[in-house]
Amino acid sequence: MVPVDASNLHPISSHYYLPHHAVFKPDSTTTKVRVVFNASCPSSNGLSLYDMLHTGPVLQNDLTLLILNWRSYRYVFNGDIQKMYRQIRVNSAHTPYQRILFRKNPGDPIQDFELQTVTFGVNSAPYLAIRTILQLANDIQKQFPLASKILRTSMYVDDALVGAHDVPSAIQARDEVIQALKSAGLVMRKWTSNCKDILKDLPPEDLLYSDFLDFEDHSSAKTLGVRWNALLDEFYFKVIHFPEDSIYTKRVVLSHISKLFDPAGWLAPIIILAKIIMQRIWMDKTEWDATISTESLNLWTTFQEHYPLINNIRIPRWINYTPDADVQFHGFCDASERAYAAVLYIRVAYSKEISTYIISSKTKVAPIKTLSIPRLELCGALLLAEMIDNLLPQLDIQNYSVSCWSDSTIVLSWLAKQPCCWNTFVANRVSKIIQITDPSKWFHVESNHNPADLASRGVYPQDLINNTLWWRGPEWLSKPADHWPSDNQYVYEEIDLEKKPIKPTRRQSTSTSTGEVAVLDSQSPKHDQENYKPVQAVHLIQTKMNSKKKYNAMVSSYKFTCRLCRGPHGLKFCTRFRNANTNERLAITILYFMLIRGFRKDLEVPLKDMQKPKPLQETKLQSANRLRQLKSFVENHSRCRQM
Repeated sequence: MVPVDASNLHPISSHYYLPHHAVFKPDSTTTKVRVVFNASCPSSNGLSLYDMLHTGPVLQNDLTLLILNWRSYRYVFNGDIQKMYRQIRVNSAHTPYQRILFRKNPGDPIQDFELQTVTFGVNSAPYLAIRTILQLANDIQKQFPLASKILRTSMYVDDALVGAHDVPSAIQARDEVIQALKSAGLVMRKWTSNCKDILKDLPPEDLLYSDFLDFEDHSSAKTLGVRWNALLDEFYFKVIHFPEDSIYTKRVVLSHISKLFDPAGWLAPIIILAKIIMQRIWMDKTEWDATISTESLNLWTTFQEHYPLINNIRIPRWINYTPDADVQFHGFCDASERAYAAVLYIRVAYSKEISTYIISSKTKVAPIKTLSIPRLELCGALLLAEMIDNLLPQLDIQNYSVSCWSDSTIVLSWLAKQPCCWNTFVANRVSKIIQITDPSKWFHVESNHNPADLASRGVYPQDLINNTLWWRGPEWLSKPADHWPSDNQYVYEEIDLEKKPIKPTRRQSTSTSTGEVAVLDSQSPKHDQENYKPVQAVHLIQTKMNSKKKYNAMVSSYKFTCRLCRGPHGLKFCTRFRNANTNERLAITILYFMLIRGFRKDLEVPLKDMQKPKPLQETKLQSANRLRQLKSFVENHSRCRQM
């Protein structure tokens, strides 16, 4: 920052002053105190800098994908760019909008300063910083191709997660990244690695700790919210006890739940318990600052009591992947009355050794509107398909196969048929699933071998720490394929649940040489007499006509009749009159529509029901004289039914 010249302090000039305050971070290894600027504070005209700036498009890489890709490399290193925001200069024409009031000592007078670089707290700052790194990646593409790829795909703002399958490749990547950043005046610091050879040539002051090479107990780094111990090469979480509140309101509980950070879904069986509690509080219709109900409070205090045990969970970072290995992904889905879940595993077979590891999982609470268990199971299957579609194509793993498992035979039966066979709810979801996955790759698994069952019901941390079903999948997954469950033992029976109803067609063949119209006689079942649809006469002509010439003649006659009746509504049915066979049928049908259009006040048949007209209901017949001549004819001839 630079002092503002006195000549530029005119109150009419365009500028903006950023309020700022200090934030203390005791767990930070380098910067214990950070300055935070508030660009959303309104100025004298009621507008803030935040209101006037565009945020810019989202450019940062997906956090979950970064962590998952990092797990595929045996040798890895991590670091972040030193004061990245402060290394990127802002155009001098824009610096007046980044003014602050500051003094170095309490006794000094307050001065006006302008910040010359990208500033924390300004909504456009992340975009400007990331866009600068991407531009650097383009500029050094020819000179440092490996570093260019790393800056594009392995960065999350200023954090780098880089890996390689062998040590020489990792060292080459390290050196290129250092040189590429140096060309732009940037420095990578806080280096960490699971291999001493990667770090031995770096200055000690650039390491996370000066004695980091000794891999002491504190050789751990907080990697994008998930901690990583380089000595053991494993992830872990370090959660803090929730503060003891005298009153638990909905606002307080939601604030605590929002602090649960689990980007890859490894703690899904635990987090879903908190989601279910939050949903219950909403269902209780508790106000934001009102005390939650006794039942919800008991559930929350129990969760709060077991929550710190998450610190005992350890997750291997490397998944034993090598480019020559045989790789399979296995997805499992399940649902309960409270939630549905999907979890994805990788199975790596190399040199007669088979390893399985959890990759990611997702959970959703069941809707407040009650759904049947089979429908929730189908939602879980869709959640699994979407997770496969979002994750697998973007992983740095090639040549793999995918298998999906469900313990619901109903869902598997739905997937075995085309979507058009089922009701709308099922058909829409089945259609999406089979677009993403191959229906022949869906198999049945017993409920006690389904790890997604844990995520759909929820478990406490102490039950998850050593749960091999969750962390490694079912036991048979780490064995050859002939030990897996066989679908041959499950016969998916024909089910009627959610089956799309087929409208029954009552056809009665009465084709005669005279072409007489089929009528509903007194011997027909009572049900047919009560539910007949006169518009079926139209369908009769549609199915019996086979002459285009007769069709054109019929349409002309029908249009003429509609003009006489001054009722253009009937023209909507012109396309139905195809292949008319006799003038009698045409005349009867035309008379039927004339009756509806011309005497609709006397017959309780609204025009909007023309598509599905109701049985003719006689009223008091105020126009009895007009109907007397048509009544007997229509009753005898217009009650046509399908043939």
